[in-house]
Amino acid sequence: MPKPVLIALLIALILTSGSYFIFKSNSSAGDNNSFLAQIFDPVKKIIDGTIDLTRKTFSKSEEFVEEISLYSKGGELKKDFNNQNVSERIKTACSFDKPKGFLALPVIINEVAWMGTKENFNHEWIELKNTNKDSVNISNWQLLDKEEQINIIFPAGSEIGGNGFFVLGRGEDVVADKTDLIYSGSLKNSDEGLRLFDANCNLVDEILANPNWPAGDNTAKKTMERDSETRNWHTSAVIGGTPKKENRDFNK
Repeated sequence: MPKPVLIALLIALILTSGSYFIFKSNSSAGDNNSFLAQIFDPVKKIIDGTIDLTRKTFSKSEEFVEEISLYSKGGELKKDFNNQNVSERIKTACSFDKPKGFLALPVIINEVAWMGTKENFNHEWIELKNTNKDSVNISNWQLLDKEEQINIIFPAGSEIGGNGFFVLGRGEDVVADKTDLIYSGSLKNSDEGLRLFDANCNLVDEILANPNWPAGDNTAKKTMERDSETRNWHTSAVIGGTPKKENRDFNK
């Protein structure tokens, strides 16, 4: 929802709620001031940009979910208007440049179609892999690109089965019947990066284009894949890559 619309809704709430308190016979002036302060303070923060109201999540089962939450741009714990903790489902917003720590977990960024496909260069997709035999719950994990215009929050109940894959597609089901989550935003062909965070903003895995991606062929539309043994990156032997399949290296 655009910020002007959100501000307009909040102003309407102020007018309605303010009138109620003004005409409420048993309300003191102190109560009214306290209530209005609770309303006006967040509005001021929205206008001056110190808080960000929205985060978007796309999935196949829920075509589009827009969560309205008080995300602190600095990553602090979010509070509601009464200074209480927000829903447990909404976690701290992670920062690409400021991970809170590093965790060696079995989930990796396994394949990236940063170049799109032969059919459409906008058909970018990203694949995660669970390298463990046991399932891993990735609820509330986040995947960010360098500029954070790709900001994926994995919905509650998201998990990757043992030795399984999880495919994220840009804007639509770009990998026919294999896309687990749909996201918005695009990957640049250079000076870019992807970082995967757990629910507590610990860095789990990353890949950087510094300035170029370490693998992938933009002309032939061959994806960038992870070697299953060394974890190094190589260009796929297959045009269009290997979504939800084991990777195939030119040299093997």
